[in-house]
Amino acid sequence: MENQFPTYNCPSCGGPLALHFRYTKLMTCPHCGSGLFLDDKVVQLRGIQSVMADYPSLLQLYQNFTYRDWKFTPVGHVRFEYAHGYWDEWWVISSNSGEEGKWVSVDEGDIAIEVPVSIHSLSLPAQLLSAPLDFSLDSAQPKQSTETIKIAQAESLQQLSVGDEISLNNRTLLVTERGTANCIGLQGELPELFNLGDHYDYLHLQGEKGYFMTLEIEKKTLYAYEGRWVDSFEVKAL
Repeated sequence: MENQFPTYNCPSCGGPLALHFRYTKLMTCPHCGSGLFLDDKVVQLRGIQSVMADYPSLLQLYQNFTYRDWKFTPVGHVRFEYAHGYWDEWWVISSNSGEEGKWVSVDEGDIAIEVPVSIHSLSLPAQLLSAPLDFSLDSAQPKQSTETIKIAQAESLQQLSVGDEISLNNRTLLVTERGTANCIGLQGELPELFNLGDHYDYLHLQGEKGYFMTLEIEKKTLYAYEGRWVDSFEVKAL
């Protein structure tokens, strides 16, 4: 993949840093593993190092892949640990016109493609509601980051149980999983800030025909994503 962006140097080891994504906010140095924060073309050392265990994976950083007629390249990698093991989130960019990036989630060989979304309507079971929900955007978040929504009743969402049914963005969705995940590894370039050891409460909501939504709650801020499961045999390396 041709690099169209400037090259910087790691403030820790001096190694060259070649960017592949216009809105990179966080990256790990490929030479020394240091965590780096990019702000206004200034590279700052974050004082963390990430060592990612080398587990077998179809996706690899900076290699080209296709899913049907969609071509994409993973440029960032985050690993989360949860009760059943771990899963990987890959930040990918595409040559498709107008695309800024998507998340590709891989969990025990199952693959899903996800994008961040805004929530404009939410209906919870009546027994969980204590006050109106606040859907104002959190303007403190970086423009290119996942859109976040302040929820005064984040604890109400956390009271949902597997099997509960809710209405979200005019879709009826079933809660199929809930739990807590910990960030245990970072690689490459990412569009938002992550910290090793960060905890996320999450809900997995299943809809029809492979559609799903994932809600992640961190410090009473809700991150919402929608996506679809895809056939892993249709994801191919070029």
